[in-house]
Amino acid sequence: MEEDLGREIIRRIEELDEPSEEEVRKIVDGLTADHEPQPQPPFDGHIESIRVQGIRSFGEEQELELSRGLTIVYAENGTGKTSFVDAVELLTAGVTTRAKQVPDLKNEVKDEDHIPHSTVDGKQLCDPRVSVSWVDGGRSLEASWAGEWGVGAVNVPSIQLLARRRLREIINSKGVDRAVIIGDAVGLASTDEKWANAQKFVSNAAGQLTSSGISPVASSVKEAAAEFLEKNGSQAGREVDEIAKMIELEALAKVDALRRGLGDQALPDVWNRRFDPPPSVPDVTDLNDLAKRLGEHDANAPGVVVDDGLLQLLESFLAVAEEGETCPACAVGTVTTTRIGEVQRQLAATASERERLRRHERLRNDLRDELNRISGRDLAWHLPVWDEQALHLFTGGAGFDTAYRELRQSAGAWAEHRTRLRASIELAKEQLSQEFLHDVTRVLSELIVVRPAAQERANELEAQRSEAVHALRGDELRAAEQAVRDARRVAEVIVEDGKVQACAAALNVAAGHLKTRRAEVLEAKLVDLAEPINSWIRKLAPERTPPIRLKVTQGSGAPRLNVLIEGGNVKAIGRLSDSQLDMLGLASHLATIEREHVGAPLILDDPTDMLDIGTVEKLAKEGINSLMEPDSGYGRQVVVLTHDDQLIKLLWENHGQRFPCTVQWFIELDQSGGLASQSRFKPRSAHEYADRLRRLLGKNAESSNLFWLRSAAGNLARQTLEAVVSDLFEVMGPNGLRYMTSLARVEESRKKGSLFKCSDLLEEQFEKVREMHGDCGESRHENAGKFMEEVEKAISTRGQYLLNEASHANHVYPRVAKIREYQKLLSGIAGRFGHADDDKKTRARSAVPDDWPRTSQWSSALRPCEQNCHPDSFFPHYRP
Repeated sequence: MEEDLGREIIRRIEELDEPSEEEVRKIVDGLTADHEPQPQPPFDGHIESIRVQGIRSFGEEQELELSRGLTIVYAENGTGKTSFVDAVELLTAGVTTRAKQVPDLKNEVKDEDHIPHSTVDGKQLCDPRVSVSWVDGGRSLEASWAGEWGVGAVNVPSIQLLARRRLREIINSKGVDRAVIIGDAVGLASTDEKWANAQKFVSNAAGQLTSSGISPVASSVKEAAAEFLEKNGSQAGREVDEIAKMIELEALAKVDALRRGLGDQALPDVWNRRFDPPPSVPDVTDLNDLAKRLGEHDANAPGVVVDDGLLQLLESFLAVAEEGETCPACAVGTVTTTRIGEVQRQLAATASERERLRRHERLRNDLRDELNRISGRDLAWHLPVWDEQALHLFTGGAGFDTAYRELRQSAGAWAEHRTRLRASIELAKEQLSQEFLHDVTRVLSELIVVRPAAQERANELEAQRSEAVHALRGDELRAAEQAVRDARRVAEVIVEDGKVQACAAALNVAAGHLKTRRAEVLEAKLVDLAEPINSWIRKLAPERTPPIRLKVTQGSGAPRLNVLIEGGNVKAIGRLSDSQLDMLGLASHLATIEREHVGAPLILDDPTDMLDIGTVEKLAKEGINSLMEPDSGYGRQVVVLTHDDQLIKLLWENHGQRFPCTVQWFIELDQSGGLASQSRFKPRSAHEYADRLRRLLGKNAESSNLFWLRSAAGNLARQTLEAVVSDLFEVMGPNGLRYMTSLARVEESRKKGSLFKCSDLLEEQFEKVREMHGDCGESRHENAGKFMEEVEKAISTRGQYLLNEASHANHVYPRVAKIREYQKLLSGIAGRFGHADDDKKTRARSAVPDDWPRTSQWSSALRPCEQNCHPDSFFPHYRP
């Protein structure tokens, strides 16, 4: 708890006799020395998939499987990017950052109101749920968030998300809030919060001490202490005895002077003793209840005698006896069913009696405890003893001496009852019988009866005594005499008050030093962060963006963070352009993530808004490369959500041949459900193109001869064949079987306009595979020959379907029936890449995006045998 630090600071300061400012600072420094937060250990694993259900535009569960390298998710505005961002924030924190965009309207953007997938009138269509599957240290793990608003999933991996709306949260915040946000990013959140609350706790404690002043005591003592301090000033360093002697001498002198004015009216000391009422009598309810229960328990006793030794013998017999075997008790007879049954009946017959005896013993113990409680009450009644002289001098009221003698008689009777009570309690504890217990309750009842009259008489005498003594003495003398009696207590209060004020001053010093420590630690951490931020600015920001420096200053409450242009005192916020500010925010986030969350997966949400093409190129190349291949050696998974087709093109150009693979998904808005539009994740793959072609033809079966359908189907068929050719090169390339160490020739053909220009290169590779498999002669290679023939047929006959390089309006495509035959051929070829599960239309768990070039059906078919194929003879650079 944050108050623990504050309490420990207060405790240590209170232990000091005279705390100095230097000692207080040493205490604070010692307790805050171990402040350095440790970065999270590197994430040595990878996210397999994130599943979203019932979040905004996501209805039924949709799954996004991530590459261990770069995953590109293309989504046009309004199709589901923000919904996915919200889902990830809910998974990790249980709350989204949407309200931070519009702080003045935060009550109108509550997650629980607007996050669930629902109809336009607010009817929720399914339960919100976000799940993540990941691998860490070879273990497959899962975690889920199931609609518990404000609470993230338990033990979720460190997924770093940079929502577009967060890029300016650092820059647009006040200095205090900015310090908190960046402090949070560099792992200082818990430390800063702990120190801030400790500072507040210590400061409040100092304020309470200052306002309370002298500790709570009788008003006369407090007034005497305040009067003495006002007259004599601070008594720091003096002992209690020395101050008490000063107060006592001054008060005695005043008493002597007042008494001389009273003449010979000396008062007997006994007059100063109070007439106290007799002590209160213990309640007899519990004792009566226990006694009643004891009587009932004895009356219900069945009279069964329980022999513990015999019971143990019978229980031991049952534990080892077996029917038909020699009797374990006598070692002569044979154990029979009848004998075992008889023993069981005997044990059962005594079970209830044993339980009754245990309850009886507990009841007796309760009675002894209650009797001990009563006997522990001191019922002695002490009255002041007035002799004849004291009674003769007393003029407090008529009949005082008679009332006093009657009270003495009542006290004697009380003492007799008390003696009888103690004797009856001792007998009751020995016997614990109804008779002796009733004796105890009877004596207690008698005391209860006689006490009210005795109390009334004592109160009357005390009123007469107090009134007469006060009248005789006078207020001034009584106050002086009381001052003599209170001298030591007043001195103790004065010394205590001095310590309290010194402690309050020390606590204020401690609170101020805690505040200084917060600023020192935050600045030390953030000054180190300035260079990583500038490093990212150099990688990403527009030309001529100046470097920045971070400066922490102490505000009235929490530390403030200023972002300045390096080398001066000009604030960056007023100097940089909007685009530069965006990049500054992005650089700040990336620098903190790079330092504090090594290897953690990162999701970037539409990072190119307000960036020019040059900056986009930097981000797509150097920026993404630094994230996936950092100097630390801990590469991270990167997911880019974007609607920018130019960014996608640049990402493919720079990272398309990576392994782990670069994969692409897209989000589409499905409006066919009727109730609410639903976002759906779709992989970009040959199988997906083939499936789209199949669905198009199936959906329009009755319109098979329309020109638009024939044109659309022809174009989809061309796209499917392009994807097939591209994926075949992936299988044979460096990410797959490694027959080709580079796909540079493929890239050259791609830049010229179409992968179909690579048909000669593909045929060349197929021919090598045929020769390699032919030399082997194993029957297992038959599938490879069949598969390759199908591809060659699809490529060679594409002209029959007018699968030209682009869509032309003046071409008339073949009838759909003919294209349908071609579609079946393409679907069979595409289905062998293992991208997707045919039933679920999602990527199969056994073939994750990174692995399909090595694990798909195509890979198995084209793979060489371990002994007879000799792939190095056909593919010189092949490495298994």
